[in-house]
Amino acid sequence: MIPFTVKPLAELPADFGTLRDASVAEGFGMLPRLEQQWAEGKQFQREGEILLGAMAGGQLVAIGGLTQTREPHILRVRRVYVRPDFRRTGVGGTLMRALIAHAQSQNARELELLTDTEAGARFYESLGFIRVTEEGTTHRRCLAPIELTQ
Repeated sequence: MIPFTVKPLAELPADFGTLRDASVAEGFGMLPRLEQQWAEGKQFQREGEILLGAMAGGQLVAIGGLTQTREPHILRVRRVYVRPDFRRTGVGGTLMRALIAHAQSQNARELELLTDTEAGARFYESLGFIRVTEEGTTHRRCLAPIELTQ
């Protein structure tokens, strides 16, 4: 297994285009949308928002973020993509657990997301998300408050 690190992204990495192209080749449009929104100044900068990247061997191999919703204590999981050759290596799960931990640190009570693949649905369900039938949302996960110890 290739070691990887997950870190916040203040800029789209130079090799973002490689990850974007891989997503497009699979029929996904989330990374071209991310790139367009980034150029428009929508850069995960509002309170509670974050964009994380997983790096392995100096390359971006996965990405995902959280954005605000209209509900003050709900964050939306956005733009999650793992390069095909890094699936089932722990990268996606580690990335999502980092997003969940960030949401908890922001006192979010719930996460929501939209996935349009059965493989994606199974992945999110393995992380505690449940299926819902709502317009624009396929899964939700309640977050337990962080317990502070002294």
